[in-house]
Amino acid sequence: MKQAKIGFPIVFVLSLLSLAGIGNSTENNASGGEKKKKSFTIFANDKLMKVTLKLDLKGYLKKDFKSPMDATLVLHTGENDSVSLNVKVSDRGSYRSSKCNYPPLEISFNKAVDAYSGFGKIKKMKLYTCCETGEIYNEYILREYLVYKLFNAMTDSSYRVRLLKVNLTDAQGKKKSLTQFGFFLEPKEIVAERTESREREELKPLPEQISRETLDRLAIFNYMVSNYDWSLKEQHNVTVFQSLKNNQAGSYFVVPHDFDGTGVVNALYSVPASQSGSKSIRERTFLGVCRSREIFQKDLNKFRDKKKEIFSIIDNFTELDQKSKKDITDFLNQFYNQLEKTNSLDNLIGNFIKNCRN
Repeated sequence: MKQAKIGFPIVFVLSLLSLAGIGNSTENNASGGEKKKKSFTIFANDKLMKVTLKLDLKGYLKKDFKSPMDATLVLHTGENDSVSLNVKVSDRGSYRSSKCNYPPLEISFNKAVDAYSGFGKIKKMKLYTCCETGEIYNEYILREYLVYKLFNAMTDSSYRVRLLKVNLTDAQGKKKSLTQFGFFLEPKEIVAERTESREREELKPLPEQISRETLDRLAIFNYMVSNYDWSLKEQHNVTVFQSLKNNQAGSYFVVPHDFDGTGVVNALYSVPASQSGSKSIRERTFLGVCRSREIFQKDLNKFRDKKKEIFSIIDNFTELDQKSKKDITDFLNQFYNQLEKTNSLDNLIGNFIKNCRN
């Protein structure tokens, strides 16, 4: 009986300690035990993520990338949680690198990170930052991010993006830190894994090798956002993938990227290519393959059916102000208004047939 009376409070106290998490080696405790590491994934959601990139800021601004630069990338994964990673950075994108004080970067991880829960190990990833300082350049990067999200709405066979608030910090503490918007671009290897395909960088595909539906969707989308800075033949600003599900003709699909030259972004530094004949980047040019009138109408009907979702994405994007969102929706309505009236739709299809490429 005496043993029973002594044992009860001991068991009771141990139970309370267990419920409180005390004594659990995976949690913080008074003796300094380590906290269990929380898992994180880069593209698990669309929430704005804060990141800090500590690097030789002077070397970065001078574009001194004779060899990859050592840096530390801190991912602020929660209110009080962060993950610090050793990385190497190098510049990428010849056009932006030549035109911008802050060139886009490629991040190489010393230890791979997860793209999604359960799959997708990232070894290298592109980080897009603002071209210059100032609010207008923050807006450009937000608009480009938004174009990716609009194409995501059209198809899952697309590059996903993660919006960031990037703090560029000098590792030596000699230069003032800079905070701007940016985004991570899903690596092409992860797109291939997610879509059960493989990249075909060596392939210079003919239009007939590409899935007709995906190629037409690409061409019409680029027309909608006013993007003619792309080429299937040269694989310029597009990536070619081949489905692993079949090896038949039409098993290839093309995914666009780099939208800073679009009319939706409307960047001051973007000018139309001379061969396009356009005077403004907001002057739409159709660069798709020739199809019958019936096929063009079928393709355009799919865009019409997506209008509500497209405009909802823009309207719900809280990082852009109402004036900017109105500018984008007004510009896209120039395209969508043509889909809703028979005469206007006929004229649009006639324009496609006139300017298409065999």
